[in-house]
Amino acid sequence: MHAGIGHRWCGFIGSYVVEELLARGHEVTVIDNLEGGRLDNLQAVLDHAALSFVEADIRDRASIEPAFAVQDWVIHLAGIADIVPSIEPPAGIFFD
Repeated sequence: MHAGIGHRWCGFIGSYVVEELLARGHEVTVIDNLEGGRLDNLQAVLDHAALSFVEADIRDRASIEPAFAVQDWVIHLAGIADIVPSIEPPAGIFFD
């Protein structure tokens, strides 16, 4: 099956996406900085042969670029789940 990559998949929703994709026979690479999620959320599939995990921030292109070399698609779930950090103080949310 096709290989895919996902950002922020160690959160509640993303972990279910990973499990479903693996169940359907896909190879999955997860990129997560573990700020909003926990590796424990992937505990059920961490030993799956078709799963790769990269602990990195998607804003750091050099650290994630190698993972994209063999991917057919991307599902992007990276976002701040809580609205409060985007209000007070928002400077930590935005980057150049």
